[in-house]
Amino acid sequence: MANWHKKVREFAEQVGVKVHDVGNGILHQVAAESYIEPGWIVVGGDSHTCTGGAFGALATGMGSTDLGVAIAQGKTWMRVPETLKFQVGGEMPRGVYPKDLVLYIIGQITADGATYHAMEFCGSTIETMDGRGGWGEVRDCGI
Repeated sequence: MANWHKKVREFAEQVGVKVHDVGNGILHQVAAESYIEPGWIVVGGDSHTCTGGAFGALATGMGSTDLGVAIAQGKTWMRVPETLKFQVGGEMPRGVYPKDLVLYIIGQITADGATYHAMEFCGSTIETMDGRGGWGEVRDCGI
């Protein structure tokens, strides 16, 4: 394993990629906080790569072979997903947070309900989220 890590570090240095070593964070969180920008297409080997969608990117997890090809060639193939739009209205009760809402929706559509789909969330409930897990002032998002 040590030899593999050495090769990864050598490759990263050769191509100018920063290595985030053990203890420096979880892939999808580091990527979200430091790299992902709106409009990007993001692929990763982490099943939580889709977290990048919260930042306006099309983000998806891939298997290691597909990811390796994407890294080597700088491109990949994927089917453009259909979009499921969730219009969410009303006020969330105190102590209920965005994650609770998403878990409820997942429970309604089931684990396979959004396979090969992008999910778009809009409506008054979404508009009042402040990005920190709470609720802020209402803002116009063009809906």
